[in-house]
Amino acid sequence: MVPLQSGGSAELLTVLLFATAVSVPVALLVGVFLKRVLRRGRDIDELRERVEELESERE
Repeated sequence: MVPLQSGGSAELLTVLLFATAVSVPVALLVGVFLKRVLRRGRDIDELRERVEELESERE
């Protein structure tokens, strides 16, 4: 078998395209997940504050 003598540019381009195709969606999914987690934490804090307000009004 004779190895292809393309200078390595085609292989490098393939690796770069694959890395980009994999890393961009992963980064977007991580960003969306973190945003949801942080929003959920804020929502819980707001609900706790509201419960404390209502309990203090009731007393």
